[in-house]
Amino acid sequence: STSYAPVLRPLRPLAKIVRFTPPTSAMLVKRLRTICESEELTTENKHLSLLVEVAEGDLRSCLNTLQASLSSLLNSTRLVAC
Repeated sequence: STSYAPVLRPLRPLAKIVRFTPPTSAMLVKRLRTICESEELTTENKHLSLLVEVAEGDLRSCLNTLQASLSSLLNSTRLVAC
C-alpha cells in the first residue's frame, strides 16, 4: 500500500491509519432513496439497484447519472412544452 511508501516514513508517527470498508449495495440504494425523496424524485428500488450495479458501487457516479438523467428529462419536457 502507498501508506508504507518510504517518502511517508516521517509522517507515520503523526498519522493514524483509518481503514474503511466499502458500502454494500443495499446501503447505497438506501442512501440514493433518501436523496431521491429529498429531491422529490420518484423511482423504484430496482432502478436504483441497477444504477448501483452499473456504477460498480461508486456513489458519485450514481449521483452524476441521476442528475444527468433528471436534467435530460427536464430539458426534453421543456422542449415538448414549447
